Amino acid sequence: MASGIEGLIYQYLQIENKKTGRKIDLSNAVIATDYYENILQPCITMTLYVTTTRNVVSELPIRGGEFVACKFSTPSGTFKRGDIDSSGDIVEETDEMIVYKVSNLDTEREAAFFTLHLISREYLIDRAVRCKGKFKYLTIDNHVRYILKDIMKTKKNCDIDLVNNPYSFMGNSNKPFHTIQWLCPKSISSSRSGSEGEDGTLNGKAYGVAGYLFFENKDGFNFKSIEGLVAETKKSEGSADAKDTIHGTYSWTGLGGFESGDFRNNVRIINYYMEKNIDLRNALTVGTYVSDIQSFNIETQKLSAFRYDLGEELTEKLGEEGALDIPFDASTRTIVKTTGHGFMGVGENGLEDTGRDKTDDAKATSRYNLLFTQALNIEVPCNVNLKVGDIIKCDFPQLKDGKADEVDRSASGKYLIQELRHHFQIGKNITSLKLIRDSYGFSSSQSPTEKLIERDEYQYGNTVPSGSFSITPKPKKKNNRGSGVN
Repeated sequence: MASGIEGLIYQYLQIENKKTGRKIDLSNAVIATDYYENILQPCITMTLYVTTTRNVVSELPIRGGEFVACKFSTPSGTFKRGDIDSSGDIVEETDEMIVYKVSNLDTEREAAFFTLHLISREYLIDRAVRCKGKFKYLTIDNHVRYILKDIMKTKKNCDIDLVNNPYSFMGNSNKPFHTIQWLCPKSISSSRSGSEGEDGTLNGKAYGVAGYLFFENKDGFNFKSIEGLVAETKKSEGSADAKDTIHGTYSWTGLGGFESGDFRNNVRIINYYMEKNIDLRNALTVGTYVSDIQSFNIETQKLSAFRYDLGEELTEKLGEEGALDIPFDASTRTIVKTTGHGFMGVGENGLEDTGRDKTDDAKATSRYNLLFTQALNIEVPCNVNLKVGDIIKCDFPQLKDGKADEVDRSASGKYLIQELRHHFQIGKNITSLKLIRDSYGFSSSQSPTEKLIERDEYQYGNTVPSGSFSITPKPKKKNNRGSGVN
């Protein structure tokens, strides 16, 4: 069995009612714990399945808003949400979780069974504050930083990619998370952006790529460009240095048992299935590949027409494919919109545009839909170092004449983690991942697995290797009964 599945120690798991000052240790009462991250959600969530001889819901009491702090030790590292001080109280604003619901309460037997649903404290703040007034003519990353740090006043780490286009808008008393997610498709990541053609042109051309994602993972809040997430280099950090591969390569070696003490099992895919693949009909309907934009300038009263071709603008993707493989290059969607001249008082006379890219709808729609073209679900031994927004490598065997001794270069490669669930339970610690990608194959000429296959021998020590392991397991020694060797 993989050590990542078996090992689990609860160092503390405490719930505290700050109003009454009462606190209860749940470390001996929890049956299982689920922790969730999603690249499309602004907050992380947790679920605790509890059984105890005390009616904790009435005793504490639990009415919503209680603090929960936990710290687990696993073979892959320490999982922690919240700190406890020397007096045993939960320290506020140390990544602790908040109770928002209790379900499945059953107290009819000798023990009480119930489920606690937890969420980040910023979710409650998001419901209590609003984005008001005019947001000045600044780049969008400045707006996102202001909303998180000055409006929500979060103390969590905020990893915010730079945005190239400025934008002025009204807050309209919208919730902070809603406002940030509303700004995501309006954000331009590429330096080559905008459109070609004078006002009133009928054959203009749109340039660049748009689309950001806002989410929370174990490291804090993230406002990340899609191009930066899938890039080979630290593009989002303004660097051309290659990204480090910190999670190794996970490999599928087929169904079957795990050999005890084999550390290769910690990077083995336990189970997987393909949730979805290319859907050309849907891609053409939403204009993923080529679309037309008709923009009406309300100041000059002129209509301009632009064409956007994603294949010509796409520079960063997860796979090695070259041009997008589509049956034809005709436009399959037309977007009609107006400019924002005069709305926000931008410019000397207050009649300039708001700064929004006049073709960002087409750019963002194309990039979002391409990113979610493929979805793969896998289960691996628990690894608390994984988080949404990370890229992992997966190797899958290629079936040929009933054998699977080669790497499937199309199915294998790099994937972006969209959703993550850590399931903590004694003897059954699993990490479930939903992976997505925008293209097929490896981004390099040779996969890590193939490099290891070329080696004659590879001896594993007491740590998980940084790379992959051979898809074909190392053969065991045969039992030579004639010589008495086992």
